[in-house]
Amino acid sequence: MGIYVGGTKTSNKPFTYRAEYDGDDNIVYEAWSLPGTAEAAASWQICQHTFVKNNLTAIKWADGSGEFSFKWTKRKNGTYTYS
Repeated sequence: MGIYVGGTKTSNKPFTYRAEYDGDDNIVYEAWSLPGTAEAAASWQICQHTFVKNNLTAIKWADGSGEFSFKWTKRKNGTYTYS
């Protein structure tokens, strides 16, 4: 296991993981980064989940990118477009 950024292996360490849930316990946002990364650092990979009647219907990435270049603290304030 490792973390790859732009096809280059950057670490053998496991990911740090964050998740935010809605009122129905569905995961709305998920994020991964290197251990020790501050939540306000632009070093997170973030996705948004869309649910219809508690069924997952879409997974969209911050600014349409799987890069580790986003801030967990900015995931839902309109800073990123999810596609």
